[in-house]
Amino acid sequence: MFHISKKDTGYSSTMDSPDQGANGIPTTSTVCENSTLKINASNLGLEYEGILERDSIMGTFKQGGQSFPLNLSKGKIETEKVIRPEEPKKPYPYY
Repeated sequence: MFHISKKDTGYSSTMDSPDQGANGIPTTSTVCENSTLKINASNLGLEYEGILERDSIMGTFKQGGQSFPLNLSKGKIETEKVIRPEEPKKPYPYY
């Protein structure tokens, strides 16, 4: 997740990684020009570049020499409930 704020001198952002329990990670630079968003966190060796399309930003996240598609949108994040077959419910499907 990126938290982007508009400042008098441009934009700033922080980053969260919920799966790793990390919040408020500072980024090095945040630039938004001509519908293109670029976020760089050189301290982590990562960058994101995306293009605004309607209400989403379609882009690519790069870190550690690898690239991944990463599309951003506003809104509350909802995670899927994990169904664990190793915790069966009665009646059991076996004897």
